[in-house]
Amino acid sequence: MKVLTVMIIYIHVVFKAQSGRISTERLRIMAELDCKFDKMSKVEKFFENQSIRKQFFELPQYRAADRIGIYLSRPDQPDTIEIFKEMLKDGKHVFIPW
Repeated sequence: MKVLTVMIIYIHVVFKAQSGRISTERLRIMAELDCKFDKMSKVEKFFENQSIRKQFFELPQYRAADRIGIYLSRPDQPDTIEIFKEMLKDGKHVFIPW
């Protein structure tokens, strides 16, 4: 599921530039990812979530950031709650966009 992990990170880093507007392409990719993640077993989801977290925390953009916005995930999406908790432990100022 390496492709899934890379696509999720790509969406959250690259598409952030389109704040305030959700593109058709982003909606298409998100629907595709939701479908793939939904079909995974609990074990696959566990390891995919670990991989996503590891790659996210290694991003230079993350390490350089003081303030970070994060959307809380739905149960059928990769888990962002653990990412949120880890950011707080790292001393980041974390907010949830409204």
